[in-house]
Amino acid sequence: MVKFGLYLPVYGGWIRSSVNEKEETPTYSYIRKVAIEAEKIGIDSLWIPDHLLNPIKGESSASLEAWTVAAAIAEVTKKVTIAHTTLCEAFRYPAVLAKQTVALNGISNGRFWLSIGAGWFKREYEAYGLPFYEHDERITRTKEAIRLLKSYGKKMG
Repeated sequence: MVKFGLYLPVYGGWIRSSVNEKEETPTYSYIRKVAIEAEKIGIDSLWIPDHLLNPIKGESSASLEAWTVAAAIAEVTKKVTIAHTTLCEAFRYPAVLAKQTVALNGISNGRFWLSIGAGWFKREYEAYGLPFYEHDERITRTKEAIRLLKSYGKKMG
């Protein structure tokens, strides 16, 4: 069976209006409408990118925070799976992320999928004062975060 997912527009650079080609502003109100309509038409999953800065239009453009959006969307939908395209390991401590995961899984009644990665957008790290390690170190740190998440998940589960 084929399943369909939809990428939610949490930052500008992607959204175009079919009427006048003016870009929609990425607001929660707009994202909420998209999510509710997607569920109505049978979309199976909603995917939320995790960026602290807008990777398309730059840091002066709007970019909503992915975890907050996921929790809000989980509350206004009933069937659709909620997931992040990939959470950046460096943005959240593993113990905090484990707590957030348990909470979001509860809010969504088990409809949340956790996806985590090593990050790539160096300017984003710099803007928030986070160290940007070389590729292999980021991968090692992400593997350790996954190990910790699994460990915490067993304790909290």
